Amino acid sequence: MPAKSQVPAFIVHDRAAMRAVFDAAGRRALRIESPVGFAGFAGAGFWAALLADARTDYPQAKIEAVLDCGEEPGTALAAIRAGVPAIRCRCPAPARARLAALARAAGVAFIAGRRPKAHDLSIAPDAARAVAEIMAPRRALKKPRSSAIPEPKTKPRKRRKP
Repeated sequence: MPAKSQVPAFIVHDRAAMRAVFDAAGRRALRIESPVGFAGFAGAGFWAALLADARTDYPQAKIEAVLDCGEEPGTALAAIRAGVPAIRCRCPAPARARLAALARAAGVAFIAGRRPKAHDLSIAPDAARAVAEIMAPRRALKKPRSSAIPEPKTKPRKRRKP
């Protein structure tokens, strides 16, 4: 797998976005991240079921999937028990050390700290199109490419007359 900074990352919230990433991956390495604290409100079992469903249909995909447990050691422990392959937790240091040891023993990758930059598919009207556009080979363009992920709408500033 290439260095983590070179691997495109996507934040997925649901089955459709998860499948869009798996579909676009082919044999390329990708990373899927859950939203911050996702284990606390959706549960580790839900994340594990999403992954199992996608991996059944796309067994050749080289995707690292990380479940964010927020600052809650209990949800991280539940994720370890559920067999989630990788978890991220920003809990206090004493709990983090214990969780890291438990995760290592269970064969779960334990990641501390903040999530790296990733493409959030929840704001894309069409997750499959957004992933395809992001994964498309880059080439020199005369005109900028329109993005499948819309830019936030802001009101233009009024200029003061001198």
